[in-house]
Amino acid sequence: MEFLTVEFLGRQQKFIINCRAEGMTYSQTKLAWEEEYPDLGTFTSNLIATALKRAALGLYWEKGNHGGADPYLCERDQLTLKEIIEDSAYKGEALEAADIIDEAFKLKELRRDYGYRFLLEINCPTLAEEVINTLGGDDVSRPYVNHILQQLHCKLKACQEIEESRYMACEPRIIEEFYDKHRETIESTPEELIFSIDETFINKFKKKKVALPEEIEHMIAQRIPTFRTLQLYADAQ
Repeated sequence: MEFLTVEFLGRQQKFIINCRAEGMTYSQTKLAWEEEYPDLGTFTSNLIATALKRAALGLYWEKGNHGGADPYLCERDQLTLKEIIEDSAYKGEALEAADIIDEAFKLKELRRDYGYRFLLEINCPTLAEEVINTLGGDDVSRPYVNHILQQLHCKLKACQEIEESRYMACEPRIIEEFYDKHRETIESTPEELIFSIDETFINKFKKKKVALPEEIEHMIAQRIPTFRTLQLYADAQ
């Protein structure tokens, strides 16, 4: 079952998956369930289907699960999204909100495709079609981005970039003196994470917000990038 993510699934859910993986029918699965969990009451085909569909999407299930809106991404994919955000920030290429929306959508689509293949693998073609047909129109909203960043302990930080041509209007002496004074800090810090620095008071022309993990303040000195150009950012509290 190479297309299944099991780390966040329920114990009862895994039992049902194993039954189907062994080739048991729904009727045989119900009998096996009643033998394994004699105190949990009646077990129906609908419950089997629900457990399997949620497993296909990486979502937890146990008998008696209360309903409610499912998260846009399962826990495994949320962690993957956080890794993408962190990796981008540490490389000095922090993601904007639109980039995060794109990444979340790609993860959702990949999970759907994997779920479809998993359900076909355990001989559940009807459930596989349901998974494909019910998720095609999902969108990621900006409020969701804010919500997911909060869950992932990340934040959107405003930054402003100086227009490249304006560097040429500044006396080289000013840049050199500033660079010599702060050389160690500049060379040991990814450009995206240099906030509140502007030795020339040059007007900024690009404004955007990028996603940064909260703990990144404690990791700035752990990466020493190659110094390409002095990009200046202003921190908006």
